Amino acid sequence: MRYTIDDIQRYTRRFYGQNSILVTPFGYPIFFSDVAIPKTIQIQANADFLLFGVRYRVPNPSSITNKVISTLALEVRESGSKEPFTDSPVVLENYAGNSVGGRELDYPRFLAGGSTVEFTLTDPFSDQATYTNGLELYLSGTMIRVFNN
Repeated sequence: MRYTIDDIQRYTRRFYGQNSILVTPFGYPIFFSDVAIPKTIQIQANADFLLFGVRYRVPNPSSITNKVISTLALEVRESGSKEPFTDSPVVLENYAGNSVGGRELDYPRFLAGGSTVEFTLTDPFSDQATYTNGLELYLSGTMIRVFNN
């Protein structure tokens, strides 16, 4: 499902009411040089972020033996509340796409400006992963800035 501009505007009105808002496309790249080390990002404090989807990319696909990427599981947690995005880690290919038209979340995820988000990759199915060039996640969404009337 691809969200339309009208979908985004209706959704944001639920949070911001009649305040004037500026909605701009935005994304956060997260590079894992070692998939065993969790990563944390901070949402910019000057705007909220509406997450539409997660994509992944392996810089050099030949660096992965036996397509072990399919065994990686991703857990995402908002740091302040410790609220996880899913009940338990989800296999990366079920959660994220690896193409321009990749998967989108079933429902957009609201992340408040200044909040911190933790990303943990695990490999519950294999201990043979070889990642010589790391892995990149990309959070695709929009920044939302509020202007009080």
